[in-house]
Amino acid sequence: MIRAMNLDQVREAVARADREGWEPGLSDADPFFAADPEGFFAAELDGHRVATISAVRCSPEVVFLGFYIVDPGLRGSGLGKRLWDEVLPRFSGLTLGGDAVPEQVANYESEGFRVAYGNARYSSGSLPGSDGLPAPTRPATEVDFERLVAFDGRHCFGRRPGFLKLWIEGPGRDSLVTTDHTGAITGFAASRKTGLGRRIGPVFAGDAHTAKSLILALAEGEDGGVAVDVPLPNQAAVDLLESLEMERSFETARIYRGPDPDLPLSRIFGISSLELG
Repeated sequence: MIRAMNLDQVREAVARADREGWEPGLSDADPFFAADPEGFFAAELDGHRVATISAVRCSPEVVFLGFYIVDPGLRGSGLGKRLWDEVLPRFSGLTLGGDAVPEQVANYESEGFRVAYGNARYSSGSLPGSDGLPAPTRPATEVDFERLVAFDGRHCFGRRPGFLKLWIEGPGRDSLVTTDHTGAITGFAASRKTGLGRRIGPVFAGDAHTAKSLILALAEGEDGGVAVDVPLPNQAAVDLLESLEMERSFETARIYRGPDPDLPLSRIFGISSLELG
């Protein structure tokens, strides 16, 4: 049986992703589900969920795939492919996106996907303090929410208020914006707790200096590891993280089937989530 998942089941899927070593945020399920409550599916065998996939509508044109996981003991059985073949045709005519681990790229290419560019996770046990960085910052929860939705939406596939509301606040979450002298938002970043430390994403900014101020402010006082996922075409982001002595630890390929969305990669210093693009 193939069924839609409810919020509690999506929470279980996030826990499964954590066991796979994907390091999602501990509270990611709620904003993920808010992004598209009809975008999560599972294959059941004898009453047990044995495979999952998400297909979240990120805009009228783009659906992003994630959480494609089959129980380890059933991999190679064809159950995951049956789930895939049931879910994906529902989005015919739309661009499908995803972030694939390198060893699975060939499988995606056989399904009509192509690699657009690479992403890399940079990690560090600690980062320097943010003292002396002049860019003014304040909590993202203190700015007009509609302005934040508009700023965020210019850096991803489209506006996502339901997701964003839960992404910027709640247990283990923090978020900041930078503003100019007029009060206009010039940068936005958020972080959340994971099982290993803290993931920072998104980091949207017009320049590396602003991105650095946001990253260091969010990492300050963190006693665990800090990780940021970046699109590799943004060389300024790579240079920034390497200047902070963060190490490249995990890579994925951004894949699309259908027209590539027009993302401002030079302003993306941190990806929100590999599960939602």
